[in-house]
Amino acid sequence: MAWIRIRFLLVTVLALSTGGLFLTVASQAAQAAPAATGRPICIAHHVNYTKADIEYAPGCTGHDEPELDPVSSLPGSAKNLTWTAVLPKDGRVPVAAVGPAFWWGGTVTDPNPIALFNQAFLEVQFYPDAIVKSCTPDGGFNVVHAKNKFSVCSPVWQVENLPNGTQVEDAAFDAPLLPAFDKQQIGNALGWGAVFDTPNSFVWEIGHTSNFANPPANFCLPGQVGCDSYDQAHWLGFTPLRIKSVTFPRHQHAKQWAVVSDFGGKAEINANCKSYGGPYCVYPWYAFNGRAHALTYGANYPGTKFDYGKANQFQTTPQCGGPFGPNSTFCVTIIKPVPLGNHH
Repeated sequence: MAWIRIRFLLVTVLALSTGGLFLTVASQAAQAAPAATGRPICIAHHVNYTKADIEYAPGCTGHDEPELDPVSSLPGSAKNLTWTAVLPKDGRVPVAAVGPAFWWGGTVTDPNPIALFNQAFLEVQFYPDAIVKSCTPDGGFNVVHAKNKFSVCSPVWQVENLPNGTQVEDAAFDAPLLPAFDKQQIGNALGWGAVFDTPNSFVWEIGHTSNFANPPANFCLPGQVGCDSYDQAHWLGFTPLRIKSVTFPRHQHAKQWAVVSDFGGKAEINANCKSYGGPYCVYPWYAFNGRAHALTYGANYPGTKFDYGKANQFQTTPQCGGPFGPNSTFCVTIIKPVPLGNHH
């Protein structure tokens, strides 16, 4: 069992000093096999194209980012927070099957004069069943297969206003990028994002095939055979990720937790499947596992105590505002009962 602790401010400094943070979390050696690609894979942060015309950089895609947010009004809570988690483990299904990456990340300042809202977003991306060969300057990564190994790159995404009037999301590594907000409160959100959330969050990137499929990390939709992100049996085929705690300054913990989907959860399934449920037509969800005393993502694993309505925990239409006007972002849902303690 591999435990990890990510301190967001520390990881930010490491990522920026190296241009990409390499971290392998594993206890045993494994034989690495070549990945199914000779080109870098690039999974970008989902931009808000409800009201804005923002393009991804060539070779990058963004899609479905169901999100978990600890909430706190404690001063400094958005600048100094530590996540403690237990990494998932392959079973009859490899963890990599359900998506190319999961990440912890947060909104940072961006002094680039053409950066939209002078904000960027840092992601500490974990790649399941993989060892990183390189983190590329454009935010991509090259990996080789290694069962039950996890390695990391840490891209920072920005949206630039180009001279020709277009906007493009690309990677930014060339300046000190510091936390943009002081408090981990709802509404302190990334300006060009698609959700009305907190500054820092956890996300499992779904809606892509495995990094070792052919083609790798391919964009896919509910209802498509092989789009394992939306197949409950695949999630239940491995031991889940377990988020044990989030700690703020002075050893304080989250007062509330929130979830949000930037594609509307069930709405995405209903737009692509004839009916909800069945193979490749289920939207994965966050739950509290009483046996593990941890938050999980995917399905109701043995020991689940609260599933918060399963996929119904996600708002299905954008009804919150932001820089692009009313009804331009998806609102978060506060999950109750409060998991992992009920104090700050």
